[in-house]
Amino acid sequence: MSASEASELAALRESEGRLNLFINYAPVALAMFYLQMRYLAASRRWATDFGLADKKISERLT
Repeated sequence: MSASEASELAALRESEGRLNLFINYAPVALAMFYLQMRYLAASRRWATDFGLADKKISERLT
């Protein structure tokens, strides 16, 4: 892996981390889905509002 590829990978991981923090701590219900309506991400509020708080949404993420 070249230095530029490693740098791009690190930047991607950092960006994904920021997105996860935003979604997990958003004070509103929000979720992101693939076209097939599979979860990309969901906030804690989404899980609570839609009765998924006791289930692991991460298992539904594909």
